[in-house]
Amino acid sequence: MKQPNSITGRDGYIVAQALYQAIKYQESLKDADSTHYEWSNQQDMKAILNNQFPHFAQLFELSDPNSPNLTDEKRTEKETA
Repeated sequence: MKQPNSITGRDGYIVAQALYQAIKYQESLKDADSTHYEWSNQQDMKAILNNQFPHFAQLFELSDPNSPNLTDEKRTEKETA
């Protein structure tokens, strides 16, 4: 059943999955010591996924044995200054 303000009826799932895949991609850049890794973007994506789509975040973590940590990491004083 299509949700109010939904285009396809699966909008939430599609957006949550896109966020999850982007988080995984950022994690792979971090692991590869890439200069393209963007910590703050990854943390913002985690926050959006966990707050807007918490049930999908849990589903992705449980269903993917290679799931990155989807919990927001605390910013250090140096990084926020």
